[in-house]
This record gives sequence, C-alpha cells and structure tokens, in this order.
Amino acid sequence: MNHQDTWLQRRPLFGHWVRPDGSPGHLHVHLMKDDGAEDFDFASGVLSTVQSGPHVAWLTGFACPAGDRHHHLDMIEPGDRFRARSLRLVVDVIGAPPVAETSVAGGDVDLDLGTARLGFSLAGGSFGGRTPTARLVPLADGVRIEVVLFESATPVELDWAALGDTFAAGTLSLVPSGTEQGGEPVPDPEVDVVGDCAEMCWTTPQGRRLTVRGSRSVVSREEHAALHSATVDGAAPPSPRLSESRLVP
Repeated sequence: MNHQDTWLQRRPLFGHWVRPDGSPGHLHVHLMKDDGAEDFDFASGVLSTVQSGPHVAWLTGFACPAGDRHHHLDMIEPGDRFRARSLRLVVDVIGAPPVAETSVAGGDVDLDLGTARLGFSLAGGSFGGRTPTARLVPLADGVRIEVVLFESATPVELDWAALGDTFAAGTLSLVPSGTEQGGEPVPDPEVDVVGDCAEMCWTTPQGRRLTVRGSRSVVSREEHAALHSATVDGAAPPSPRLSESRLVP
C-alpha cells in the first residue's frame, strides 16, 4: 500500500519468498506499541511507501486524532496524554534462519534467507529529539527487525504536541539469492526535512529513483494524506489493475 494506517487488520507492506525446502516464508511490516502490559499493533501509525520491483522506500509517522488498539473505537484526541513504554516499526521475517540473540543492527540489515536475500536500512528520522535505532530480535519462527522510535524502562505518559518531529525512513529489498547489484555502487538513501514534510529518496540497485514524502510531525490523517506523495523516476508510481473483471456489472 502506498499510504496506510497501522491498525491490526492492515497489511501496509507484505512480502513472501519460497524457502529452500519449498515452504513459504513471509515478511510483515507493522507498528507496535508496548503500553507496559503487552505489545500490540498501534493504530495511530502511518506508513507510506513507494516500490519499484523488489525495492521499497518507506516513511513512517503518527496521526492524531487516531486510535490506540482500534482505528476509531479508542481514539487518542489532540491534547490527550497516552501511556507507552515503547513505539517500534517492526519487520517480522517469518521463516528466516534464526539469530542467537538480540543485537544492535546499526543502519543496515542484510539477512540471507537461503533462496533470497533481505536488505533493510534505517536511513534517518527523529522522535522528540532522539534518533531512532535498529536492532535484530530472535523469534521462535524467524527474525524480527525493530526500528525503535521511543523506548523507556517504565511506561510514561506521552503528549504528541510536545514531541516535535516524529518519523523514521528507510529502505527494504527482497531479491533472489545471487542477484547482481549492477556495475555502479548504490548511493546511500537520503532523508531530508522540507517545510512540513520529511522526504526519503533512494536510487535502487536497478537505477530507479524512488521518492516518498509525508508529514514530519503528528498531524491529522487528512493532513497526512494531503502531504503524502510518491514518485518513481519523477513520475507517479504505476497503478496496474490485477484484473479487468469488475466486481459488479
């Protein structure tokens, strides 16, 4: 999805590959909140992406008013304070070879999936003046990549209005093993702040220029949609129809 909220039932970014034994593996990107009692998909998140082939540039942030566990039943309104111990963009890579322990990932992650390779980068961002960090976390059935936007040893009360910039941006690639990178080195992703927007730009290994733009701070969903834009080589991304069949006559 080019622009989507992060409620539990959403799938804003999803990928799959065939594992060496022929079984399917998949990845699922979502935004998690820990309120001190448990982890859950935080419905107030926003994820914007632009894709060319197996390569994606992504930008995530937050909206208000928006939901906590549900996208409209338990709203966090402007001026509300809400309880959180952590806020994390999470990539669950189900079927990936295991990792032994949690480790700091720096800005780049490269996972060998046997028949495929997953590349992930955290290129930049800010949350209340702090720079987001990345880490690898073992799962019983794979590996989790976490972009930590906020984390505290104990739950705290957050106020969106006091945080300023609240975004993170990066890239994700899922390619067959042995895929050639091309003759020229791939430039590093670029993250910039332009007026009210954060902008993520990346030239993929295939030479395509991806740009995605969205709000740098917490604004309404309508404002997020108005500020969102995405291009591939300077043009709007293609929107191919999956079928010419109509659902209704």
